[in-house]
Amino acid sequence: MRAPSWFVLSLCLGLIIACDDEDDPRPPPTLGDFEIIDLVDEIDDTVPVGAPIVEILSPVDAVNMSAEELITTPLTRVECLVNEGPNGRRIDKTSILIELTKPDGQVLSQPGQPGLAANRYVSDFNLEDQVNGPVSITCKASDMGTPAIESSDTVETFMDLGPSILVLSPQNDFSYAKQLNVTFRVDANAVAEIDPGAEIDTESIAVQVTTVPLPGLELDENGNWNVDFQFDDPNLFATPLDGSSTLLIRAANQRGVSREVTVVFKADAE
Repeated sequence: MRAPSWFVLSLCLGLIIACDDEDDPRPPPTLGDFEIIDLVDEIDDTVPVGAPIVEILSPVDAVNMSAEELITTPLTRVECLVNEGPNGRRIDKTSILIELTKPDGQVLSQPGQPGLAANRYVSDFNLEDQVNGPVSITCKASDMGTPAIESSDTVETFMDLGPSILVLSPQNDFSYAKQLNVTFRVDANAVAEIDPGAEIDTESIAVQVTTVPLPGLELDENGNWNVDFQFDDPNLFATPLDGSSTLLIRAANQRGVSREVTVVFKADAE
């Protein structure tokens, strides 16, 4: 029995293709063949499609570790811009939340309050009890759809409240007769493991009583700063210092961030 013509034709074609593969094999695939797949894998899918557009305006990411980029005051305001996403859904203003992770790891959360400009929301944080270190800030917002779509923005920065100042003398609320020996330490207070900007600017170290600067500040062999003065020194005071008085010590780091420490003592000029 003769084979069908279609079978013979298929067999011949198969032989031709096989022979062609042996004589002229295809080159192996190159990296270029997979470039489209690689690009797809690199697409950032962390922001849901159609989500609100969230951006933290202040503070900013610490790129150069400059004072302008860091948090340098205990009272910190975070400002966040929230706009509708591409789907045009209205923003649920009650969903706007600003979170701040302090250097000690504690997370503070506050609702964003409407700012002065359109679509801007702010929250104020008191970091007075904190040491220098990293700070992470996140702003979150959702739309009013069902289900709601949420998005966020995060800023990584540092808090720098200046050098550390330890006052050894005088002590708060102590009484001192006729003169005062002021002794204190100023030490670098880094915000990160490597932080050249934390080094002390020795030219910035100053001491004053009430509003009077005290001259003659000296650094001893133990790393302590010292200055002595008489309560009745006519070159310092028009009238002898007497009663409750305030001593202020100021020092800054190489970044230009300063810290002030005050001590209230009682002066007895008699």
